Amino acid sequence: AAARAAGYPGIVLQPEGCPRIDYERTLAAFAEDGFEMYAVPERAGTTPGTPHVLVAIPAYNAAGSIATVVSEAAEFANEVLVVDDGSRDATADRARAAGATVVVHPRNRGYGGALKTIFEVAHQKGAAHVVTIDADGQHDAGDIPRLVATQDDSGAGVVIASRYGTGTEMPFVRSIGLGVINLLTNVSMGRFRSRRRVRDTQSGFRAYTADAVETLVEADDIGDGMWASTDILYATSDAGFEFHEIGTTIRYDVENGSTEGAATHGFGLVHNIAGFFQRSHPILLVGVPGLMTLLIGSLLTAWAFQGTPSTPVVVVGTMAMALGVVMLTLSVLLHVLNTHPVFRQRSDR
Repeated sequence: AAARAAGYPGIVLQPEGCPRIDYERTLAAFAEDGFEMYAVPERAGTTPGTPHVLVAIPAYNAAGSIATVVSEAAEFANEVLVVDDGSRDATADRARAAGATVVVHPRNRGYGGALKTIFEVAHQKGAAHVVTIDADGQHDAGDIPRLVATQDDSGAGVVIASRYGTGTEMPFVRSIGLGVINLLTNVSMGRFRSRRRVRDTQSGFRAYTADAVETLVEADDIGDGMWASTDILYATSDAGFEFHEIGTTIRYDVENGSTEGAATHGFGLVHNIAGFFQRSHPILLVGVPGLMTLLIGSLLTAWAFQGTPSTPVVVVGTMAMALGVVMLTLSVLLHVLNTHPVFRQRSDR
C-alpha cells in the first residue's frame, strides 16, 4: 500500500537467503504477474549441465494442464523434469513442447513410482534443490523461490508448502480425513510437540536438498502408491533430516484433479501408517492393546468369581486373557524381528 501511495509501479520481494537476483527474468515475470512478486534467483556458479533448482512433475493423463504447469514452473527453475507415468494421452508430447525434460514410464507405476524416478534422475543430474509440484495446476509455482530460499536459510532437508494457515478453502470431508491422516502420521513418527509436528503431511509441493534426494534414492521402503508422500517423510525423518513448512494456497477447483478417489486414498494411507507402526512400534501398536485386553479379561474373571460364578462372564474373561497374552507375545516377537541385528541383516539382503 505504501508503494502504491508513493506512485511506484510495483514491488519486487527478495526473500531472506535468496541468491543473486536474475533481473531480466524477474522484470519479465513482474510484467506478467502484476504489482507484487518474488524475485527470480540467478543460478550463476553451478557446473554446466548441473541444475541448481530442478522442478519435477509426476504426471498421469495430464495433457490438459501439463503445458501450463511446465511454463509456469520454468520461470523459477533451471530445468523442469516431467515423469509421464504411463499416460494414455498426449502428456509427454505437450510437456516436451513446453520445454520440459521428459521421462516416460512404459506402464503406470503409480505416484510413488513416478517420484522414485524423479529422485533417481535428480540425483544423476546433481541438482542442489529438487522441487516437486503436481501436474494438475493446483499448486502455485510462484512459491518455488520461497521454498528454495527457506531451504537455504533453514538448512532443512525437506521444505513443505502447507495448505494450512493460508486461507485455502478445503472441502469439509477432505479436511476431516486429512486431519486424521496428519495426526496419525505425526504420532507414528514420534512428533508430538507442536513445534516438531508436520502440519501438512500430504502436500506434494516440496523442496528437497541433494542429500535428502540421495537418501530417498537409497531407500527401499518407498511404495508406488499415493501414500509415498508418507513413506518419504518416514525415510527422511529416520535419516535425521529436519522439516520446515511455508504457507501456500492450493486450488481444489482444477479440472484434472487426482485420479484416485478420496476413500481409496485414505484407506491406503491408513494401511500404510499401520504397517509403519507394525515395523517400528510393535509394542505400541500390538503390545499395549494386548496388555489392556489382558487386564480387562482378568478383571472380568475376578468379578465373575465374587459370588456365584457366571459361566458366560468367565468364558469371555478367559478368552480376553488368552487374547491379551497372544498379543503381548506377538508384539515382543515383532519387536525382536525388527530390531535384532541378525534379522535386520537378513531383511537387508
